[in-house]
Amino acid sequence: MAFLIDQALIGQDSCRIEGEDFHHLRRVLRKNIGDPVDILSTGKVRYRGRITAMADDSAAISLSDPIAHETESSLQLTIACAAIKGDAFFDNVRMFCELGAHRIVVFVSENCVVQYDEKRAQRKREKMQRIVNESCKQNLRTCPPAIDPLTTFEQLLSDDQWLPRQKILCYEGAREPIASLSIDTGQPLLLMIGPEGGISQREAQKARMCGIQMVSLGPRILKASTAQVAALSIVQHRFGDIP
Repeated sequence: MAFLIDQALIGQDSCRIEGEDFHHLRRVLRKNIGDPVDILSTGKVRYRGRITAMADDSAAISLSDPIAHETESSLQLTIACAAIKGDAFFDNVRMFCELGAHRIVVFVSENCVVQYDEKRAQRKREKMQRIVNESCKQNLRTCPPAIDPLTTFEQLLSDDQWLPRQKILCYEGAREPIASLSIDTGQPLLLMIGPEGGISQREAQKARMCGIQMVSLGPRILKASTAQVAALSIVQHRFGDIP
């Protein structure tokens, strides 16, 4: 694993580990002065680090042997998933990070069982951000996926500037396989997956009217949590950086 440090906070040959990262370094990994530690910067550089000093709330790290470190997918992919019950989604958030998603959006649609008030939605968002930050330490990513605020299916279909204009929707009534898509890999892509109850016919019709590409994940009905990981894996294999 490695610790991700903002490039602006890295000196010529040193940096500091603070906050939750320091707690993990000290209490979980039980590192001490003289121990090695891997450091990644948001500037896509990897360093060999060594702990040179420890205070009550931070550690000083000496840095050496900087090398370029590129692990980000060339496909700028935003995955948008309908809210689902249980903790399975948080496991999926970790996998979204591992599979190279650039942004993660949770939305509410007609058939969603889960409904969030503003406070609960914010707590879920904060938990998701913690998960992707921790995941980046394990999979050596230098750019943690952004976690967007809770939104609605209708907003995803709009042409708001914050959303990619290239959109695809996984829909059980579609016939075109997701792997047969034709997309511009040089442009951002929004991948949408519905809830356990599926996308309603009204929502599917509206998506078609908006010019959304509707695709199938195969002849079997998948659980929403399975569909999320399957869809992202297929798209990254077909258009991204997964061989």
